Amino acid sequence: MKEKQRVIDHNITNEEYKEDYLNSYFQNLHLSSFEPDWNVMIIQAMEFHDFSHCKSLLDMLKDGEFVFKYKHELEIKFEKMLEWFIKVKLRISTRPIPPFSADNRKIDLLDLYMVVKRGGGYKNVTDNNLWAVVAKDMGYDYNDGELMRIMYAMYLDVLVFYYKFKIVQGKVIEKEMVEHDEGPSDLILIKKEGRANGMFKKKRHFITMPCLMEMTGKD
Repeated sequence: MKEKQRVIDHNITNEEYKEDYLNSYFQNLHLSSFEPDWNVMIIQAMEFHDFSHCKSLLDMLKDGEFVFKYKHELEIKFEKMLEWFIKVKLRISTRPIPPFSADNRKIDLLDLYMVVKRGGGYKNVTDNNLWAVVAKDMGYDYNDGELMRIMYAMYLDVLVFYYKFKIVQGKVIEKEMVEHDEGPSDLILIKKEGRANGMFKKKRHFITMPCLMEMTGKD
């Protein structure tokens, strides 16, 4: 009888210990529904006056879990970024942001960016005829694949090109800072920046003109 009582007392003590431990653990977290989410505040505070600001946002999109958690805030900011890039950087004022399909459905450009990114980029998706899959992943029909391709070309392809160039440029700068003195490094960078801007303008023209002809039905 005494042995049974000792087992009961021991179990009660264990349960009390676990309860006290868990209560203490959650109290120490200091969680509050009024505590600000700093990631949300950082995203909301972002402004776009230079491409380096665009790069900062695009860098955030490398983390899929982060995008999933802050999808609403990132979607709003992504459209603001594109508005600056297209209207100010590219000086194109004829593209509505966000765009809409023929049946008046909003095309989520952040979704389009992420789906194509997961598919290996514009070239890979095109070469492997995956635009129908992209459309389906975004909640559209398979026959909307061509629409998704045009939307990506019109709104995102030049942005991605310039983003990749800036990443490469950053690596070149880091390498040349180690290998050269400041003067020669600046001269090399100026030459490369000039060549890149020339490529950027050619790509913008190459992407813009065919898309405009497709949208207007001109040959």
